[in-house]
Amino acid sequence: MYGNTPPHLVSALFGALADKTHLVREPHGVPHLAATHGRISPGQISAETFAFALERRTTALAQRRTPPPPAAAPSSLNVPKPRRTR
Repeated sequence: MYGNTPPHLVSALFGALADKTHLVREPHGVPHLAATHGRISPGQISAETFAFALERRTTALAQRRTPPPPAAAPSSLNVPKPRRTR
């Protein structure tokens, strides 16, 4: 089952897990387990870093947006279904 995972994806996953660069998060956006089991050090970030993170976040939210509901059928076709009887 797991043998079908492409090697480049496995390599990317383990590379990301082993990466020691700092992860920039909002102070209130840190999950509870990360706050209790990890190391948090508040600090200043540059405006460019903040703008990049904001752009990534808005792009991710835009991609998660649900599509609009399908257009309603004309009222002549909206005939209610008969109710079930016991």
